[in-house]
Amino acid sequence: MAAKIRFNRSLLVKIGITLLSAAIVILTPMILLNYNIEVSLMDPGVYKQILDDQEIYDHLSELVAGQLVQQIQAPAEKTSPPGFLPITVNSEHILKNLDQAEFKELIDMLLPTDWAKIIVENLIDQYFASMNNRIYRPPLLIAMNDIKGRLQGNIGLSFFVELIRAQPPCQAEQVNGWQNGPLEEAPACYPSETILKESEPETSELLYQITARMPDYASLDYFFGPMGFNEDGPATLPRLQKSAERFWRSRIAMRISPVFLLALVFLLGLFHSPSRSFTKLWAGPVILAGVASLITTLLVWPVTQLIVKQSILKNLPVYLSPALIEAGTEVARAAVAKIIPLMIAQSVLILLLGGLLYFADRLRRRGFRFRKPPSKKYTLQ
Repeated sequence: MAAKIRFNRSLLVKIGITLLSAAIVILTPMILLNYNIEVSLMDPGVYKQILDDQEIYDHLSELVAGQLVQQIQAPAEKTSPPGFLPITVNSEHILKNLDQAEFKELIDMLLPTDWAKIIVENLIDQYFASMNNRIYRPPLLIAMNDIKGRLQGNIGLSFFVELIRAQPPCQAEQVNGWQNGPLEEAPACYPSETILKESEPETSELLYQITARMPDYASLDYFFGPMGFNEDGPATLPRLQKSAERFWRSRIAMRISPVFLLALVFLLGLFHSPSRSFTKLWAGPVILAGVASLITTLLVWPVTQLIVKQSILKNLPVYLSPALIEAGTEVARAAVAKIIPLMIAQSVLILLLGGLLYFADRLRRRGFRFRKPPSKKYTLQ
């Protein structure tokens, strides 16, 4: 009976060791990945630095210009979100006559690079502040006061003139509209340089009326709303936001997840015995955990690429321009690259620790001991 109890106890011990070892091996890569995502990627400073490193601001006006062209050309049934265009008051009939180069020239005139950088970095700060405060549909407000001020001054007048110069020539009745009466909206035709010069007072008044109707803040919160539906289901950007929401809800757990791993290692250590030392218990699981973590690290970017290609890029709204999508993909690649070196270093350290435990156990079994040299004893002669 005693032998049977010892047998059952030994079996339970082996089962416990096996389960804990398997848990350590399986959970270590997941815990390292989640911990490094929380520490390295859930920080606005990381993305500001990535945008600087990618030199996004140097060609931001070109990206926005391409997006505006794509936005205007997108079929109406594909749900172009309202309020995306920077000038929304009776402007679509004029904007549709511009090509990407003309849009870029106007954007450079209206929104200098340093202002654009301030706006983008402010949006990044707003997003992270909202998510940290559990506001999972961030308003993402853009202050329009500076833009409105530029539109009401000489820069706005130059902007308007360049906008009109890009339009097709006016017909006779359209020329009369320029010459007679106040301008209620920007005509979608080019009269002549002389008429443009003569119409500067009316143009200034029109710009003042347009800017007076513009809101003080423009919100991009529709990016995280329904935004219509694709043929295969909900739009991709709201789904990405839902994934980000799940990350933020579990952020504390991601930060303290290594403590759970240490608890498993501690529990495994409770199964030691005179014939089963700590080093023997820990060496195998730690080595396997290091190997699994290293393999997971090497697969992070290929798997991310596959997910982006199969689940995200195929379902993006048609009004997003290819250049903007490519720029976003490069930013995502740079973000993932932030955690890969950290995970490689951590995996190697785990492997080294497992190797040390393994060789320590081998040395122990061979009877190797660190002995102090015998002390010399002196006796009085």
